Formats: sequence, C-alpha cells, structure tokens
Amino acid sequence: LDHEHEAELFVEVDACLRDLREHAGLAGDEGGVDGEKVHDAMEAKCSNRRMDPKTRAAIMEVERRLQAACVAVKVCLETHVAREEAELWPLFEKHFTSAEQ
Repeated sequence: LDHEHEAELFVEVDACLRDLREHAGLAGDEGGVDGEKVHDAMEAKCSNRRMDPKTRAAIMEVERRLQAACVAVKVCLETHVAREEAELWPLFEKHFTSAEQ
C-alpha cells in the first residue's frame, strides 16, 4: 500500500513538471529537460513580455501543486523509512553481529 501511494505522489510530481515544461514552451523535450533549463525558459518568457495574468495564475497554481506534492513525497518517504527502520533494525541486531552490520 505504501508503495502504491508513493507511486501516485511521484505521478503528481511528474504531472506538475510536465505542466511547467509546457508553460515554459519546452513541452516537446520529454524527459530531457533539467530544472535549470525550465527556470531559464520561464525567466526569459517573463522578462521578454508582459505575461498574461491568467497564464501567470496557472503557473502559480502548478507551482503550488508541485510544492505540495514535494512536501507529501518527503513526509511519505520519511514515514516509510522510519517504519522500515523500526521493523528491520531489531532483526539486524538479532541475526547479525556488530561486525557484520
């Protein structure tokens, strides 16, 4: 169940990044666009001409979604790792010597 939820969160992060690439005019660069390229494209788009308020609002909404998705991923993974550590460390201590650990 944890892994399914984590996968859903990563799908949301991917969707947000795809939306930002689209707004930056980089939609055709699937999978090959780094964050700096998107940032530079957005900066150029904003500085070259006055951005339509609806477009700016849409971008801000995507940015909020991305931030929320990143926070959710962080919390989910921290919780997942903490649970696994709590479950696994006693097993390591029981079945392996200190040198083997």
